[in-house]
Amino acid sequence: MSGLTPSQTIGPFFIEALKWAIEPADRPLAPGTVRVVGQLTDVNGNGAGDALLEIWQPAARLGESIAGFQRVATDDEGRFAFRLPAPGSAQVAADVTILTRGLQRHVFTRVHIGPGGDPANASVPANVPAERRATLIAKRSTDDSSIFEWNIRLRGGDETVFFDL
Repeated sequence: MSGLTPSQTIGPFFIEALKWAIEPADRPLAPGTVRVVGQLTDVNGNGAGDALLEIWQPAARLGESIAGFQRVATDDEGRFAFRLPAPGSAQVAADVTILTRGLQRHVFTRVHIGPGGDPANASVPANVPAERRATLIAKRSTDDSSIFEWNIRLRGGDETVFFDL
């Protein structure tokens, strides 16, 4: 027996296995939608390539300009992009599942865009400590109002809040 266990794997490699189901990052924005862009990083701030993000929006309905489920990949530097409904008078939020090599189990987080796109108005769950809430809020880009920036840190001092579901 070699002494290896499943916890000593370098994989799995989700991108290769699920290329057929990944949405292109440069897909044009439909009316009433915005793009969330960011980078998935490790404890050292290095981009985590070969990761898969699943974005779940239970409020999306059939016939709307955006799907209730999206699957996007990170590039070699850990960058990603996905679409959300444009924030109007209501809060926009989506659940995000992250799968990447080195994790033995996927992790769950959430992205929030405050009403009208104002991060100060984002309603993050009260059980998230105040000093960590910013890790769940996408901020409008200063260059393009249809772009929101949200980075995910897997570990470290400014680690994104992950939920135990």
